[in-house]
Amino acid sequence: MDVNGSRFHLLQGARDWLPLLEQQPPGQLWWDEQHTAVSLAPRLLRFPERPGETPPTLADRRGAACDRFGNLHWLDEDQRSIRVLPGGTQQAGLWWEVSRLQDQRPATGRDFRPCPPPPLSTLPRLRALTITRRHYLVVGTLEPAGLLIFDLHGGGPPQWRQWPRQVPFAPFAMAPAFDGGLWILDRGPAPGEARLWRLDRYLRVMPAPDDPRTTLAVARQSAFSPLGGEVRELPGRHFPLGTALGTAASPVEVAEPVAIVALADDSLLILESDSTAKASTLHRYRHGQPRDVIPLEGQWLADLLASPQIMAHDMAFIGAPDDPPGRISGELTLVARDGNQAFALGLVLEEDHLSLFLRPRYLPLRRFTGKALVAAGDEVLYDQGQRWLPLAALPRRRFYSQAVLEDLVLDGHQPDTLWHRLLLDGVIPPGDRIIVESRTADRRELLEESPWQTQPPLYRRHAPELPYHNPFTPRELECPGTGTWELLLQNPRGRFLELRLTLQGSGRSTPRLRALRVWYPRFSYLSQYLPAAYGDDPLSADFLERWLANPEGLFTTLEGMVANAQQLLDSRTAPAEYLDWLAGWLGALLDPDWDEARRRLFIDHIELLFRWRGTPLGLLTLIRLDLEPCPDARLFDQLRQGQAKALSRFGGRSVRLVEGFQTRRFPGVSLGDPRRLEQPGVIDAEAPYRPTQGPGPLHERFRTHLRRRYTSQTIQERWGQPLESLKFPPLLPDDQRRAADWRAFIESRLLGFTYAVVDGDDQSLFQGFLARRYRLIDALNQAYGLTEQQRYSAFEAIPLPQQLPEHPQRLADWIGFVSLTVPIERNAHRFIVLVPTDPEESESARQRRLERVRGIVAREKPAHTRFDVQPFWALFQVGGARLGLDTILGEGSRYTALVLGTDHLGGGYLAPSHPMNARDRRVVGRDAPGDLPLENPP
Repeated sequence: MDVNGSRFHLLQGARDWLPLLEQQPPGQLWWDEQHTAVSLAPRLLRFPERPGETPPTLADRRGAACDRFGNLHWLDEDQRSIRVLPGGTQQAGLWWEVSRLQDQRPATGRDFRPCPPPPLSTLPRLRALTITRRHYLVVGTLEPAGLLIFDLHGGGPPQWRQWPRQVPFAPFAMAPAFDGGLWILDRGPAPGEARLWRLDRYLRVMPAPDDPRTTLAVARQSAFSPLGGEVRELPGRHFPLGTALGTAASPVEVAEPVAIVALADDSLLILESDSTAKASTLHRYRHGQPRDVIPLEGQWLADLLASPQIMAHDMAFIGAPDDPPGRISGELTLVARDGNQAFALGLVLEEDHLSLFLRPRYLPLRRFTGKALVAAGDEVLYDQGQRWLPLAALPRRRFYSQAVLEDLVLDGHQPDTLWHRLLLDGVIPPGDRIIVESRTADRRELLEESPWQTQPPLYRRHAPELPYHNPFTPRELECPGTGTWELLLQNPRGRFLELRLTLQGSGRSTPRLRALRVWYPRFSYLSQYLPAAYGDDPLSADFLERWLANPEGLFTTLEGMVANAQQLLDSRTAPAEYLDWLAGWLGALLDPDWDEARRRLFIDHIELLFRWRGTPLGLLTLIRLDLEPCPDARLFDQLRQGQAKALSRFGGRSVRLVEGFQTRRFPGVSLGDPRRLEQPGVIDAEAPYRPTQGPGPLHERFRTHLRRRYTSQTIQERWGQPLESLKFPPLLPDDQRRAADWRAFIESRLLGFTYAVVDGDDQSLFQGFLARRYRLIDALNQAYGLTEQQRYSAFEAIPLPQQLPEHPQRLADWIGFVSLTVPIERNAHRFIVLVPTDPEESESARQRRLERVRGIVAREKPAHTRFDVQPFWALFQVGGARLGLDTILGEGSRYTALVLGTDHLGGGYLAPSHPMNARDRRVVGRDAPGDLPLENPP
């Protein structure tokens, strides 16, 4: 409802438009899912057959598959080798050839194993190839029949599993199953003799689910037999025969199957291309029973294709990554029998029912040689000799030139309703148009007797009539003809209004209707604001009524914006372009790099952030708002509660803030700063020391430290005096070698307490420390027992000691200064922000994140503080982290495998190489040898 009390009917989204489209004649209008709009139905172009071309045949099919690393494998034309195209390259090469099956390891007297089989008289031909979800490459062999199994994870030679000679087996196509196994299509020696084989995740042949007794007893020979003696026979075992196709007794009657695709619900799509039919047929087979049979012809194709039949050569399927439970969707790509064009079919499987719809994508192929279609990630590849190209949709869409949208009846709820105006959110490209016709009646059944009235042409408004409503993104508005289109209805009176919209396009473009709004009843400026004399003449009043409706449309929009101004003050309802203005009312500037959701979250909690500004918890919250990929309102729970507790919900991946005063009992390195080793001291229980003991124990510990590091002669050379007379200097020596020995001593546990690095620059700090302790210089002179000649006249005259004082009180003051005052002074009002890093993150991305954090902290920190920002891996050092505060039990940034070319040495651990890190699978060289037994039928 607007400010004048007028209401509107709304049609928007698939829920409103699809029921209306189902009432229209089929073929000319459709729901465009990509643009969420109604438009003229597209028509797919048919790539014409070229004279003299040779279409691909089933004999050209070889089989190809892409592994999880993007490496593409396929069978060569000679059917004796496998070729590979490594991911990210353009140069294919030979990967394996069947001649390697002749290479047998010679038996020696020390080996105890089955004798190698005799050399092959003929090398097998290869047919069909796939890669399972457990990363096994499986290739079918002919003469003898069987499977070559390559372990892509573990490497090594293949395992050749030959089918018993009594069991006919000729693989033609393979498809990986979602449980790690695979499906095999065996076309058989003649039409109608096809079979379907199912292998489990361990690549064991499974019996047919409909009849487990379809097996054959197969005799076996012992692998261990006396040399030169008779071959020992073993009891036979049952071998499954697969599922027969194409006969009346088989569960699925498929005469000439050509391709298979597995779905996530353990069902199988079988493509049948009968040479005697005009179109292919798609069968869905699950748990031994047929589920769906969809001919690739009929009305559902006629809407887009002039000749509604598809005879397919091969197919590939790419599933949607985010399907909810119970739903399978994706895109099924079919390549036509002539090899010139592919078709994209949308696939939806819900409630055990399969539905297909043709997508208007023009997918021509260039010199397709017919080996296979391959699903590689989110794209489909086809072969062109030794090259593989992705399918690319060309922007050559054609549309119907005209269609009529009818049966749009609206109820005004009051007799003699004066309908006001119609508005359309959509696109009307230049040269296209939408013709609007209407008729009204007070009774619905009388609408058919009312004449149609053509309404004025639509014109585009500068903005929608709804306050602060923007139905299009800035990128959509760049398309010509995009906006809100309006017309004033010409005096349609009656409770019921029926509209008829005629969409006319050029054939290369189409109008699109995203939303439709019809306002009623009309607010009359004539009756509300002008004298009654202006309405005496009906003809003049009618013209004046319609003329005043033009300024009414403008003023009502402005009045509506004023009346709904409260929307601008709410972060949940304010338009995106008003968020900077809204933040300005609160004295804040929004980061231009933030997305809209992050901006709204900041404004919604800006009062909390202002209240906690400059505090550790406030800084951490603002940094996490900037860094986390999907922040939500839970981020501010601790600000509401006023608790600066550990951020346990985010575990070891949260931002940390370490304040300098926390180093009173811990070295700086234990809190994340590897450069700050000095800290306020606590006497070590293992080596107690008291200033009342005098400097002697410290001198002796210093000599012990040097004695452990050097010989007496070396100490004489470095310190210029014998070890027995050497004393511990209270200040950092000027000589570099002596300074290194001095630092090593104060950082060792032998000293027993913290001793900060002090040099001549700390004299004023030492004098201030004494002044605060004694207040009067006379009190210091008396406490130190100084004579009249030794007394100091002022605190500013006290120098730094060059040797450890002998007087107990003077020594206690010095020890307190170097172990407490200096570290506290150097860590006061300082803090470190630790930002977590990802082992796979590049160095440039890491530096950008650190710079963003530095900018936030620099703006929000208290003015008197100083800070530093370090990456998270600087926190973890052996012996220098607080369990439960700076570390967590479990995987952290230090406990991840190194990534070659991106990580630093020492930033992780060396992971086991392939195949030793494989789990839940057999790996040659790691697991015990031996085959998993074939499953026997019950």
